[in-house]
Amino acid sequence: MPDAVVSVKCGQNTDANGPRIAAFGLYPDLAALKKAFTGFIGTVTIVSCPGGKASPGTWWHTQDPNTILGQLACGNYKDSEPQLMWSNEQTLVFGLVAGKPQTLDQLYKWWASHS
Repeated sequence: MPDAVVSVKCGQNTDANGPRIAAFGLYPDLAALKKAFTGFIGTVTIVSCPGGKASPGTWWHTQDPNTILGQLACGNYKDSEPQLMWSNEQTLVFGLVAGKPQTLDQLYKWWASHS
């Protein structure tokens, strides 16, 4: 991941309907994290996240909906691979999960159960 202090890319998740790939990057500061998020959403065709959630939009833990943690976006890479990406502005981490054959709904459900 460009400008990340460290990054990791993972293969197929072992959860049912888990992502085919995932990538995570740790950024040195908030400005670099926001730049990375903007850069990555520019590589996909943005679509609404499941449940009519704004994309890009903000996200939070269900247990604390008053604390916005970062940004979230849903899209299709090359018009066929669903992707979900998010930033955590407290930890300076950017994450991306991708599917195919997983659908965006399946990726979002997986992400929501792990975020």
